[in-house]
Amino acid sequence: MTLDSWHDIVRGVMEYNYWSWLLFYSFVSMTTFIFLNLMIAVACESLIDLKSEEKKATTKKESGEDDDIIEQIVSDQADLIQAQKEMTRTLETILARL
Repeated sequence: MTLDSWHDIVRGVMEYNYWSWLLFYSFVSMTTFIFLNLMIAVACESLIDLKSEEKKATTKKESGEDDDIIEQIVSDQADLIQAQKEMTRTLETILARL
């Protein structure tokens, strides 16, 4: 599969049987095709995983921003409720003095 010194082996075997080159050619072609497909599959899988992680990070970031906005609204609402209570007490005091 590494194609290292195959020519010596093929020539030696071809001395006994001329059509043996067909066996070696088909073996090298098939193993190269399989190996190339495996490398492409690993690269594609890595890209898919990377894209999925980026999407998760973006989703977490966006939801984190939404959580911050919600916390800010709840905090503002609590401040408004407190201000309303103080205004009510102030108005009750003013009305009591009249």
